[in-house]
Amino acid sequence: MCAYDCPRIPGNSESSFETAGKIYLENCGESALERAAECFLLAGCYKTAAEVYARGNYFSKCLSHWKQLANADEEIVKRSKDMEELKQKFLESCAHHYHEVNDKRTMMNYVQAFDSMSSKRTFLQSLECLDELLLLEEESGNFLEAANIAKLRGELLLGADLLGKGAQFEEATLIILWFVFANSLWLTGSRGWPLKQFTEKEKLLTKAKSFAKKLSNQFYGLVCSEADILLNKPSNLFLMKQYLTASQKHKSTRGEILTARMILDHHLHLNISKYEGMDDLVFDLASYSEEQISNNQVSTETLVYFWNFWKDKIVKIFEYLDHAGIKDNSDHRKYGEFCLNYFGVWRQFKNQSTVYLLPNSDAEWVRKLENKHVCSNQKQVSISLGQFVSAAMSYWCSELLSVGQKVLTKLEVFYKSSCRNSFSAFCRSRSLTLIYEVASFLLNSNFLKNQRVDKDLMKFVRLSTEHFFEYIFPLDWRESLRENMISLRGNEISRNLLEEVMFEKIRSNNSGLLSYGETGKVALIILGSGQLNIELYGKILDALEWNVAWKDFIGSLKEDRVSPQVFSIGHINEGNGSSESRAGSAAGYMEEIGNEPIILKFLEALQDTYNANWRKISDYMSPVCFLYLVERYLLLLSFFKGNFFTTKTTFVEWLIYQDGVPSSISSFMADKQQFLEDILKFVIDMVQQILYFKEETIDWIKKSRINVREYHSLMVLRLVIILCLLHLNFGKCIDLLFDLLDRKHITDLLPKDFYDALWRRRRYNCLDVVLAHAFKIIGNPLIIVSMGVNGPKFGCQDAIFVDMKVNPCKEEILRILFPRTGSSEYRTDDFCGEVLPPASYDEGKSLKIVPTSSSGSLSDQHLNAQNQDDGDILINNVHFWEIVEALKAVSGIKDQLTIRSYASKMRVYLDKCVSLLNAATKGCLEKKSRGSEDNFSREVINMLEEMEQLQTQLEPNELKLESSIPIIGALCEELHLRRSRIEPFLRQLFMQQDEDLISDKSGGRCDIEESSSKAEECSMGKNPASESTVNCKPQGNSKSKKNNRSRGCKSK
Repeated sequence: MCAYDCPRIPGNSESSFETAGKIYLENCGESALERAAECFLLAGCYKTAAEVYARGNYFSKCLSHWKQLANADEEIVKRSKDMEELKQKFLESCAHHYHEVNDKRTMMNYVQAFDSMSSKRTFLQSLECLDELLLLEEESGNFLEAANIAKLRGELLLGADLLGKGAQFEEATLIILWFVFANSLWLTGSRGWPLKQFTEKEKLLTKAKSFAKKLSNQFYGLVCSEADILLNKPSNLFLMKQYLTASQKHKSTRGEILTARMILDHHLHLNISKYEGMDDLVFDLASYSEEQISNNQVSTETLVYFWNFWKDKIVKIFEYLDHAGIKDNSDHRKYGEFCLNYFGVWRQFKNQSTVYLLPNSDAEWVRKLENKHVCSNQKQVSISLGQFVSAAMSYWCSELLSVGQKVLTKLEVFYKSSCRNSFSAFCRSRSLTLIYEVASFLLNSNFLKNQRVDKDLMKFVRLSTEHFFEYIFPLDWRESLRENMISLRGNEISRNLLEEVMFEKIRSNNSGLLSYGETGKVALIILGSGQLNIELYGKILDALEWNVAWKDFIGSLKEDRVSPQVFSIGHINEGNGSSESRAGSAAGYMEEIGNEPIILKFLEALQDTYNANWRKISDYMSPVCFLYLVERYLLLLSFFKGNFFTTKTTFVEWLIYQDGVPSSISSFMADKQQFLEDILKFVIDMVQQILYFKEETIDWIKKSRINVREYHSLMVLRLVIILCLLHLNFGKCIDLLFDLLDRKHITDLLPKDFYDALWRRRRYNCLDVVLAHAFKIIGNPLIIVSMGVNGPKFGCQDAIFVDMKVNPCKEEILRILFPRTGSSEYRTDDFCGEVLPPASYDEGKSLKIVPTSSSGSLSDQHLNAQNQDDGDILINNVHFWEIVEALKAVSGIKDQLTIRSYASKMRVYLDKCVSLLNAATKGCLEKKSRGSEDNFSREVINMLEEMEQLQTQLEPNELKLESSIPIIGALCEELHLRRSRIEPFLRQLFMQQDEDLISDKSGGRCDIEESSSKAEECSMGKNPASESTVNCKPQGNSKSKKNNRSRGCKSK
């Protein structure tokens, strides 16, 4: 409206505008008030203009033009301010009136007339008219303020839209993800996990991704990953692993926990037949598990790994809840945010306080709450922090127990399946340790306390404790001698489980006392373990009050374990000096505890058990436990000599018990030779009586609920081995040993190869070499142990030599006993070659090494073996093929100098092989008539030609990097192709070489013609078994007298 619309009046002066205004008022009435006011304004009649504006309810214009009346006159200024206040009060009064009569539309007309946005917000907030305020902010373009109001009202999706309009894309995206996650868990009737679909879910996530795309690529990647997880897109293990990796990369707690749970659920839903059996202990579980599921494969190891991964996250949530009231809870903040989002609790900060709102007040967990607070606008429900913590604690306790029990059930099913399907002892025992690991966590957790559930969990613990012992200390020692079983015993969970076995033995007796049978198992565990719980020792001693001998011995072991020297972890033997002068613990500290040497206390405990009237004792010690203890006692007895012989089984048990404890040698036995004789007599008499009294021994086995057919032969073999060790260490029992080998009821129970090997004693005088060979045949090699001074002069390729001074570290010794790579039993990782025990041991000399194919590109340390005399090298069938493999490894050598050095080492072994093969082959072929050459003979001739060509190529003047390597490789390939056809010939040939060595040591000679004839038999298809060489019967046995005294002079 403007003045040019006024009635036409002569002139254009101020008086003319004033006249026009009056005409409007007089002639046009109320409809022309605004036009009239405009004319008065142009005429400079501000007061009249303001009055006319007020008359037409144009308050804003009224006030605006009233101000134009203001000049230097203070009175006018004051009247202007009063008018402003009066106007605001008037508008607020009108707005209040229409709010009270619930006429929001008219109310907002007055609010719109307020003089500022701030006054509008204040007024509407005071009346909690958030709907109207939100609309006002949005219409005004204040999207962020509008979004805050929407969030305060719990309208999260509206808030996200408004944030998007305000270009706050990150916050908008996160709110959408929050909303989708919470609603995926708590739809009407839902009790939480798993995630569920709902209307608009995919559309919302698409919007979130569109917002995220406007930001960085990294943020967009995070949102896409979480959106897919919330849509349950990871459908197999491989995809789940990909999303887990992405969540870890983006540091998304929500993504990590959800994908870990998906992987865990996938494991639990799979049939047990899909689980792979394990035969080795996994040390890098994370890498192994990730690789397995990347290949869509599962095992009990991956099941427990992802259980632990998920469980650890839930424990972090518990820790947050436990400290939820603490303001500075930054350590657990991200787990707190996840937990709030999981339950759909929106945390709002308001006036220095925190309000916990429930946008979805119909969620199942909310229904169980009492004293929920409904906000005055009746659209929001809130709860206190205490209510939230209590509800969340209850839910996560239930969830953790439920999932944990499902994991335990799956492990139990796998264990029973592995027993039915005869899986390896390692696989079964590892399953038991996993069951114990999961069950013990649930039982010991500070957050889980439920007596009814504890009862169920104890069933799983008992399953582990009832069966684990028999795998660690089996009837057949060969099972426990496997490297995987030794590794398992070093596992902390396994040690804890063995302690639990002992606790269970004590708990299971109402009297609180250990029987003979339980005492044997407890003693065996102590002697087969490292450090034990001191509290456990106390309970064991209390449970042995009835038996002084065993209590004194176990008490001595306790003192031995807690002595100051015990805690020198890492080495078994430290320092220099003579073995007699060193002080230490383990076997050495066992010198004296109290007034009596521990060796005597051990003896008294064994005598107490052996002399008890076992037929009248309900739970007597089993022969399995008893013989294990006798073997350990014999090692301890031998240990005091400084250098000793033992079996691999017993030596490994001793190493485990040492567990890094320094060792020393005691001079106790050296000063009391007669006393030693008395001790040995007990051991010898005991072995003799068990072997001679067959029926009584069988009754003992039956009483122990052990299968006689399965165990009796193993028991006899162990007793014979004990006699062999008594001979090797003390020069005893040789007559008794061969008297036993004349008795059919004993020899029938011995392994045939072992028995045949022992009868070589009839042909050769070197019994030590024969025994070493016999021990190797049964898979329990002879160990020659030197404590560093005056090492034993005896040695052979079938025994393993261990110098405790050169190799003081337990891990180094175990690497020698259980090489990780290659087929050779004695190969070590450090050399990538084979340690060949010397024919005679000289302290300080280097080990002999045969490089192998595992060497690859060989470094100097692999080739730096000491030059050796050719006559000392012993080659067997295994070594021969390892030499061929090692020769193939030259393809990895890239310089002339290295290949010459390597060839010079290998030529020594190759020359020995060719010489031996050449002589034997000539003898074999000479026995064939001219013209009768057959296919086998041609194979042998061709093999020799190829070996000789190899010799030529390795000559220094012929060896060239470019030309020699391909020829050597091709010749080795040809030899490999012949392997299946010529290996029987080689095996027999090398076996005869061993016998020749024994013959040489004993003063006899083995004719090369005999070797040739045996090789010829091999070529004719006859079996090259060792029994063909031992058909002669023993001569000249001197029998020991039987001990006719029956066992059992006392009972308890």
